[in-house]
Amino acid sequence: MAGSNRYGWPDAIGTGGRITPEYAKNSAATIESLERRRIEQEQQISSLRAKHTQSIIDGEEFDAGPIRVAEDELTAIITAQRTLVELQKEHERREAEALEKLSDKEKRKRIADQIRKMERDWLDQVKAVEDAARKMAAAYGRAEDARKTLHVALMSQGTSSIGLMSNGFEIRVGTGLSAILAKQIGKGNLGQIKLPASTRDVNLPWVDVELPVCRDVEQTIKRLLSNEMETA
Repeated sequence: MAGSNRYGWPDAIGTGGRITPEYAKNSAATIESLERRRIEQEQQISSLRAKHTQSIIDGEEFDAGPIRVAEDELTAIITAQRTLVELQKEHERREAEALEKLSDKEKRKRIADQIRKMERDWLDQVKAVEDAARKMAAAYGRAEDARKTLHVALMSQGTSSIGLMSNGFEIRVGTGLSAILAKQIGKGNLGQIKLPASTRDVNLPWVDVELPVCRDVEQTIKRLLSNEMETA
């Protein structure tokens, strides 16, 4: 059986391109996993380049080595993706050739089995979508509770933070979610759910969007510490 490399995909190349049943079964999921890694790697490169640019503006030294390493890693991931796609195509071609050699009854049985497996795979993904939706709803509830607690604490110290108001947080979360869904779906609605057009970078971490709100927090803490020093 083929092994696996640091990208987590079966090393079919290392076995002369041999595609095992296990490899064929997992290839689609592996390609999807590599796509997530590609996006994460591009985010890292974008962040490193932004720091490089800022260091040039500030006249500071910057080690560009990590950028080159990250770019090499991205190239390797993209190469792995393309290789997997080609191997999957080869597997499908061989499957089609094998199907041609079967009797009509065997062909119908093979097709029926494939359709049944497709149904199971589809239902598994439906459950995954539901699980993710429920987890997000629960996570949003916890984030909302944490926001309320922080907002009350700031107000008790005389800080009025517009960014921590409920409607502002809802809008920012809704905008981020709409951006992700719209990019994935490729249109402005998910059934009856309208996805308003968003100019937000879909790769921008949501925590970064909240950073301006944190300035109110930092100012409040700074004021508290300053008052403490004065009374001491």
